[in-house]
Amino acid sequence: MSWHGIRRFLGTTAILGLGAGAIAIENVVSTQGPEVITAPVAAMATRLQPLRDAAEARLAVLAESWRSDGAASAVATVPPTVGHVSDPAPEASQADRADIVPVAQPEPERPILAGCDSPGDNSDVVVLGDRLALRFFEHSTLASAPSMDGAPGSESIVFERLDLSGSFEVGTSGAVSLPAIGHVDVIGRSLPCVEALVTLAASERLRLTGSVSAAFAARPPVLVRGLVRAPGEHAYSPGLTVERVLAQAGAIEADPLTPSQRDDLRAREHELDALAASLILERARIDAALSGERALADDPDAWDAVEEALGADRVRIERGVLLAEIAEEEAEEQRASDRIDSLVGRLSAAQAHLAAAQTHLAYLSDREAELSDRMQRGLATDDAVDAATMQRMDMEQTVLERRDALLQLEGELRLARHEAALREAERHNRLAILALEATKERTQVGEQLRAVRAQLAMERRDARVFAVTIERSEIDGVARFVADPETRVRPGDLVTVTPADAPAEIPAADGRRTLPPDPVTPVSWR
Repeated sequence: MSWHGIRRFLGTTAILGLGAGAIAIENVVSTQGPEVITAPVAAMATRLQPLRDAAEARLAVLAESWRSDGAASAVATVPPTVGHVSDPAPEASQADRADIVPVAQPEPERPILAGCDSPGDNSDVVVLGDRLALRFFEHSTLASAPSMDGAPGSESIVFERLDLSGSFEVGTSGAVSLPAIGHVDVIGRSLPCVEALVTLAASERLRLTGSVSAAFAARPPVLVRGLVRAPGEHAYSPGLTVERVLAQAGAIEADPLTPSQRDDLRAREHELDALAASLILERARIDAALSGERALADDPDAWDAVEEALGADRVRIERGVLLAEIAEEEAEEQRASDRIDSLVGRLSAAQAHLAAAQTHLAYLSDREAELSDRMQRGLATDDAVDAATMQRMDMEQTVLERRDALLQLEGELRLARHEAALREAERHNRLAILALEATKERTQVGEQLRAVRAQLAMERRDARVFAVTIERSEIDGVARFVADPETRVRPGDLVTVTPADAPAEIPAADGRRTLPPDPVTPVSWR
């Protein structure tokens, strides 16, 4: 009901009420006589006479409207209002109420864009590992100054809810956890769909009227491996295709390798061969040092390849280094053992000295007691008793000193044994870390060596033909499928480039083009 309608309704009610008051005064005058009405009351009745006439006229209009439209129609139908409310209708009878059929209000339409009920297939959608920047804006209406006709006005304002806005990471379940709202599934949806879904969640769970803006705060990189010059992480950009990723990684070249590039690749191959052999030799030396062996592991095939890459002198040097490390470790262990043995011997001697001192103290205590008894019988002098007491006290001091020395030696022995065990543990940890680092570096060198050899093999075939597969992490596992130059790449994808004659190692993925059981069908990238 508008403000003008409220004023009209209140005005009609006031007219009817004042008119009823005038009618009541007239009834009193007619039944009890004018003498009961005082002068002020009479004056009030005179002023209310116009209101009475207006009320009777209004009641007549309402009665005529009631007779023409019908009581049931007046109750069941509410006429539309434009700027004011319709006149109040009399209360319907019980029979009329039975004919009234309630009208079901339609449910509000869900503010979700078309196509957002299921994840989309376009490339620029939310994936696992994404971080979304969400900003919440609440819409509110405030009262403003009244208009010219006296009706109060309203003003709509929009302000950001900083308590709800922020940066949120997409978890392994494919949802973001929002403050005061909870989890909202966003995996596989575009940014407009994310905005609509989060707006709906805020409306349903917080009764929040407003809007949400979404943007990607951070996206996982695309990983490239295999037959490329620059394997590793590469930044993602919207609309990224396999062809662009491989061009960025150095897998696609319009021209064949120049002689200089070919020489660089061969030099790099020799360098990586030597580095891989050196890491094999280093890992063998570390393993031997960990196990306390004086010789490297017996593997003739491996040592033949190492000697071919590094030379026999390098292998002899590495064996000499191993023997030197073993000798140094044995010398350190011998020093620690000698120190412990020395402390054990000193501890045994201190224990013997303490036992002798305690025996002597017991003898002096008995002698002092005997002299004291003889003095009481007059057989010994006070000087003799005093001398025995002084000897006993000196021996007690000696016992205390030797006990302190014994405790100190026991502490030194425990410390020496603890230092020896700690040194051995630190040595093992140091060697284990060196072995782990050598293994990781060897793996990286092996990847680079395979890539260089694959490029040389391609150059010898004079072809730019290879196969590309993509591994994509999803909620229910990892999807693997074959890619062509126009295949869209998503953030976090693992792109693997292999020679055309490489065997198929990746199983089929449901709902996508799959690898054939035979070798992967090559794709020409010329």
